[in-house]
Amino acid sequence: MYDMLTKMLQYPIFLDSAKLTDLRQLISHGVADCDVMIVLGTKGYITRPWCLLEILHATRLKTPILVLDVKNGDNVSQFDFSSSLRYINNIEETMGAD
Repeated sequence: MYDMLTKMLQYPIFLDSAKLTDLRQLISHGVADCDVMIVLGTKGYITRPWCLLEILHATRLKTPILVLDVKNGDNVSQFDFSSSLRYINNIEETMGAD
């Protein structure tokens, strides 16, 4: 997907798992430089601490966030917006339980 977007858009693309040697750069050189943050909405995405930090930083910078719904082989959505919202709204309890 990274290669395809780079070729199609002919614009710099930052992939949070590509060429990243220092996790601090995820925020300072990744999210901070984005015009739009594209999230691959997979099951459990919202429960990952680094993903939450990316979303938080993008929100603070007022960077638009686009969530792409990733479906499994049976065309069933993996990302559930309502359960993700519940997770965030109750972050202290849910993260502690996880």
